[in-house]
Amino acid sequence: MKSLYVFSLVILLLSQMSMARADATKWAWACVAHLNNTHQLDPPGCGGGCGVNPAASDGYDSLDQMTTTGGSAYFGTYHVNGEDNWQGLTGYYREDIRAPLSLEPGQSLSWRIYVWADPSAVPAATSIRFGSGPGSSPPQLDVWLTMVSKPSGVSGGPAVGTRWHLSETLGAGTDLPIYRTTEGSSGYVFDLTATVIPEPSTLAALLAGLGGFGAVIRRRR
Repeated sequence: MKSLYVFSLVILLLSQMSMARADATKWAWACVAHLNNTHQLDPPGCGGGCGVNPAASDGYDSLDQMTTTGGSAYFGTYHVNGEDNWQGLTGYYREDIRAPLSLEPGQSLSWRIYVWADPSAVPAATSIRFGSGPGSSPPQLDVWLTMVSKPSGVSGGPAVGTRWHLSETLGAGTDLPIYRTTEGSSGYVFDLTATVIPEPSTLAALLAGLGGFGAVIRRRR
């Protein structure tokens, strides 16, 4: 029941994000991190997302929003002022929006995401949920979430290397053994990767072409 509740929050969050639209140049995956100890997010968790928008750059812009303290659990990408065209503050960002991908198959974008709990958090699992509202992620994207590393000394939860194929469903998530820290980089680390794949119509045309080519070869034999 709780998973359904949290997933509904993810979808609601996504519907409120201005960049979430059924468009190859304007899409997002929403994320919520919270403590899995109550049906109410109190103290609150952290919500945001990763995606692309024609109004965004690959550096800092107004669509990027920092992770703020005062909650129970957090997530964010990490940027350093002056590196990779990032002119924003150094820190974690709960909303990280990039310039659109080229639609050439094989092109990809990746976000490294850190997840951690506040030092004052009560003992509980930390949940992270990703969701894509209907039509908010174009069909020519293959989207995966991969667990890259776990905090030192933490046991249990998904194994490092676990992957979730987000584009197969509207969303996915997992519960993590709680890890309290003031420095997110020592927490859980995930990679969210979106790769452009041929549209179904393109694949169908390619397969039809290969089939015709095969028939020609057989006739010549």
